[in-house]
Amino acid sequence: NLQRLRRVGTGVGPDRHVALGDSYSAGTGAGQYDTGFPAAECDRSALSWQRLIGGRPGVPFDTKHVACVGAQSIHLTRSQKVEGDNWIPSQLTQAAPDGPDRSIRTVTLTIGGNDLGGGLGNVVKECLFGPSGCRSRYQPEVPALLDMWRGDVEGDVPPLHQTLDAVLSRAPVADVWV
Repeated sequence: NLQRLRRVGTGVGPDRHVALGDSYSAGTGAGQYDTGFPAAECDRSALSWQRLIGGRPGVPFDTKHVACVGAQSIHLTRSQKVEGDNWIPSQLTQAAPDGPDRSIRTVTLTIGGNDLGGGLGNVVKECLFGPSGCRSRYQPEVPALLDMWRGDVEGDVPPLHQTLDAVLSRAPVADVWV
């Protein structure tokens, strides 16, 4: 379920949609991948759910797709290393390279799964199919990550409120859907 977080204003100009996030947003596994740097390295798919909602009749979005496989929360505001020794700019820089962009009316975002060591997919797989379950393996790690997301402790993962504030700093009149 998408949850509406905040409506800041009505915006100006044509409706723009920015697709931020990790492999869930990039469309990894969906096929029909974009070509060229950095889209190809990020597994950005024409069949990603973020692009599909923008292509439906009656949904007047111009989608800028900057999600990337392997992205962590920090990659919204910092560059990300992709294939080989290549680096791509932060997702928010790609989305709004000249600073705050009032034409961005909608932002969709999935992020955080890769903040867990090994990625959320590996955690789920181990928990569901692993020989000994996952409670003992991830017991110390998951609560610590949640503490960082809430901002209760400092760490490598930015608190969720800082992540959302960063998004709104580049898309000040956007509806943000997480």
